[in-house]
This record gives sequence, structure tokens and C-alpha cells, in this order.
Amino acid sequence: MSARDDNPCHWARIERAYHPDIVPDPIRTPGYLRAYIVAEGHAIGVDDPDIEESVAESIEDQDTLDLPGSRYHWLIGEAALLRTVGSAHVMTAQIHALLAAATKENVEIGIIPLDARFVTPIRHFRVWGAEGEEVCVDTEELFGVSVSRRRRDVEHADRSFRLLTAQAAYGNDARAILTRALSTHTTN
Repeated sequence: MSARDDNPCHWARIERAYHPDIVPDPIRTPGYLRAYIVAEGHAIGVDDPDIEESVAESIEDQDTLDLPGSRYHWLIGEAALLRTVGSAHVMTAQIHALLAAATKENVEIGIIPLDARFVTPIRHFRVWGAEGEEVCVDTEELFGVSVSRRRRDVEHADRSFRLLTAQAAYGNDARAILTRALSTHTTN
């Protein structure tokens, strides 16, 4: 079963998300996904018997990027780009994939610089949907995904997202951070 099938919010084609230390789905490369799945299983003491099937399911979910009406706005911490998930080769491919994804008309990627001021304790969250339709927020934790449609939770996530967006680098500034991160992996 795909990770998005576990989440009752996956129906929404509009996603705003903050990922301080990992690259978000659905823009993970197969190598990054593989390394992530292995590390996740190791951390909780469960080996995925069919890693390739899990990778294939996640890659299949990437089709949502091209669905008509879909929009994504991801905030990614610079730490996610500097941390080696898998290997330097995996990270190099992943950063190139981020650079390519940022050129899509329906994808906006902001990078939160390492020296950005701390503005919210909220971590790894996604807001699904848009104003005027059903909206929910989820947070990913080690033992699963917590989902809420409560107005207070959605408002908290929206407010946090706005605070973080104000700090994010976009366009040429974001590409400069991605390129700098790329150079840290190609020299190792």
C-alpha cells in the first residue's frame, strides 16, 4: 500500500508542506527513497521485505505532480540538502531532481536557510486542500502520520507556513543554496 493511501488527506491536489530535514514526497528519487526506507526500517527495528516494491509504489505516487489542477508549495530546510541520505551520489541525483521539479509550473520550492531565525516549533507538516474546500493537516512522526481536520490545527499550520515562507529563499536564491549543497556532495 502506498504511503498516500494511508493518509485520508491524499485526495487533495493542493499541498503546502514544511520538511526541515528530509526531502518531501513526491519528489524523492528512487535512490533517496530506497535509502530512506532502509533507514526508517532500521530505526524502528523492522526490515522492509520488499524495498523495491515500496520504492515502486512511492514512484507511482509521483504521477500526482502532473495531475491537472495539482499545486505544490514545499518548504525544505537547507539541512535536508546537506544531510547525506544514502550516499553522495544519491544526494547529487536528488538535488538535480529538486532543481528540475522547481521548473514545473505547478511546483514552488522554498529553501529555509540554515541561518534562518527559529520561528515555529512545528515540524514536518503538510496542509492539504485550499480555502473554500475541506482542508486537513498531517504531521509525520516515527510511528505514523497524525491527521487533523480541526480548524485550530489547520490555522496553526497555516500560520506556521506563512512564517516559514517569509524566511524561505526562492528563485535564484534557492538555486544558489541547492547548488552549494550539490557541491558539498560532489566533493565528498
